[in-house]
Amino acid sequence: YLDFIIKKAKNILIPYFVISIVSYLFWYFIGRNYGEDASLNLPWYHPILGILLAIPQNNYLQHNIALWFLPCLFLIEQIFYLYYIVHLRFKWVLVSCILFLVIIDQLSGRSIDIPWGFLSACIGFLYFLLGHYFKLYEAYINSLHKIVLACAVFIQFGASFFGVLIIGRMDLGGRVLGDFPLLGLSVAMFGIGFIYTLSKLLECWHSASIEIVSKNTLLIFGFHLIALSVAKGVLILVLK
Repeated sequence: YLDFIIKKAKNILIPYFVISIVSYLFWYFIGRNYGEDASLNLPWYHPILGILLAIPQNNYLQHNIALWFLPCLFLIEQIFYLYYIVHLRFKWVLVSCILFLVIIDQLSGRSIDIPWGFLSACIGFLYFLLGHYFKLYEAYINSLHKIVLACAVFIQFGASFFGVLIIGRMDLGGRVLGDFPLLGLSVAMFGIGFIYTLSKLLECWHSASIEIVSKNTLLIFGFHLIALSVAKGVLILVLK
């Protein structure tokens, strides 16, 4: 288990802290002087606390709000690994405890924010678990024709899209599960199926651009907000 923790720390936490430091420096010297950041008037140490706590609320991650997901993902992977290695009876105990925490959090109005998005990780674990069992049908999905896969992608996307319209806004970081949380899990199944089936469909085309994106998803995820801020700033200067 220790080897797994170290492996995930190298793959997730080290990039998290590196990207956080770069993002903080960009925010400190440039970002906080323009736009919405300038009006917030946050003290210089506020984002540093955010880096350590990894809490997206209260502007803790104003320097790069998207980064809350990486420590949360690290915890999701740890919880799932525990689920994977324990005996069947303890699997049910673990899932029951996670469900209990999620229900209590929802009933309390999501009033408590635990560092590293632990409560968000509990919700994410349930989705992760759905994805895991969805993968059991991998052999069957791989045997499907491309046209069938394409139809499945469109159907699942449509079900996810209209499902979200029905249940309302969902936000893992804010632990918002829409107006009908149980229905949200069903919609999530369609969403997971859509992403998984789409990935299988894309495997049929060996596109160099897709391969480049897939190998650099962490960098794209970590720096896309900074890139957008720079692009916005350049456009404002040009249009002036």
